[in-house]
Amino acid sequence: MINSAEELGNFTMNYYRTGAQKQLADALEYAATARAFPDPRNRNLALYFFARVARLEPSVIPQYEASLEKVSHGERSFILNVLRLAPDDRKQELARSLEGSFPGEFDVLQRPIAGPADLDYLWVEFFVTGSKEPVRKLTEVLAWPDRVRHKLDRWLQKPAFGFFSRWRKKRVLEQLRRVAEIACDATTNTIKTINDLDCMCVLGPETQFPSSKEFAKIKAALPFDLSQDDMNYVATKAAAKWSLSSNACMHPKVLEICQKEFERQSGDTRHGLEQVIASAHMARKTKSTG
Repeated sequence: MINSAEELGNFTMNYYRTGAQKQLADALEYAATARAFPDPRNRNLALYFFARVARLEPSVIPQYEASLEKVSHGERSFILNVLRLAPDDRKQELARSLEGSFPGEFDVLQRPIAGPADLDYLWVEFFVTGSKEPVRKLTEVLAWPDRVRHKLDRWLQKPAFGFFSRWRKKRVLEQLRRVAEIACDATTNTIKTINDLDCMCVLGPETQFPSSKEFAKIKAALPFDLSQDDMNYVATKAAAKWSLSSNACMHPKVLEICQKEFERQSGDTRHGLEQVIASAHMARKTKSTG
């Protein structure tokens, strides 16, 4: 029996390697409860998971249908939405509670990544199938151009006339180094830090769990503004890097895929994957000795 969100999470995250169809009905019935997913976004990820399993293995649909009789009237809507997405002849309009990023066409590998939510669906795709393609698509985000670096470099190239302007510039760079560990040379107007600055602004140099409080401090230290589009952009890159590191630690197959991608990639993608792999190895070592 699955009786907690933790048990459900372990079940879904490991489905690709266990293929535990006997537990699907239990998992579905718990997922249908209000206490399983207080956050509607996570509820939609679970919806994608169960519907994707049904599309790959239509034989589970009778299990889903049987679960309708075991849950309360208020819990049936979740299972009904799963069945509406399953490959049968009952195509109906989906509930309006589904956010715009929900891949109703199940095209997560074909559609462009527009935000962190798209990354979550790629991970669910991997948890269901164990395919390397969702992970490879996630690694491609690491090659996105570094917007913070571009903006910082442009700011550095602006002339600083007079003592006050030079003093202010030096002070800004000292604060940036102290708060974000982004090092610049005020004499040559160059950026010395080689890591991706988009990711560093959110994750820091050690690829730690994203902290909105720390990000706010770093954002305030930047000598330029970040638009809403910029914020979504850097958040997506950081989420891709962090989730790759986190899942590479928990899933040997993800680590293997990242290592193979590292061997065939170059430039920013290769450097980003090097950090992901190193972070995963360090976390695994800490976990084994802890």
